[in-house]
Amino acid sequence: MSMFSSYYMLFSTLVTFLLFFISPFVYAVQPTAPKPIEAPLRDLKWGQLNFLHTTDTHGWLAGHLQEYGAEVFFGAIPRPY
Repeated sequence: MSMFSSYYMLFSTLVTFLLFFISPFVYAVQPTAPKPIEAPLRDLKWGQLNFLHTTDTHGWLAGHLQEYGAEVFFGAIPRPY
């Protein structure tokens, strides 16, 4: 094992340890941000027909960026690879 990889392994272990044990004490709120307001909630009324619609556009796009022909503009001329 080379000297560089030993130092790298020690450094990465130390950084991981510090991030894991110090991160709960970090106060990550913008000081000038307004206080959140609770949204008024109501019960969901079940009727004869209800729709629940969810999307995962970002997850789908991230998983398909490397596919051939995954162009935003679908009329694009195919690139020769």
